Amino acid sequence: MYALVEVLPQFEGEDLESQLQTYDTLLAMLSPAVRPELSALLTKAAAATANATSRARIERAAQAIARGDRAAEPYRHEEAMKKYREEHRRSFGP
Repeated sequence: MYALVEVLPQFEGEDLESQLQTYDTLLAMLSPAVRPELSALLTKAAAATANATSRARIERAAQAIARGDRAAEPYRHEEAMKKYREEHRRSFGP
């Protein structure tokens, strides 16, 4: 988890959300006792993030984890596939 947090400041937008979903997956397998430490690590990662929007998003995730909530919205495969198909159709036609 430490290695994942170190690279987190490099991510933005949907890639950042995907990374935050990974933390939620890991948290589901770990003891709730790790939440304060992970929240602190995310707060530190936010401070190291140059992009203001990403920094604020990581800070919100850190706060959510500290409260016992999820860092991100769960991944919705069907919605993602629908979006992918629509983008493909726009780019390459019917």
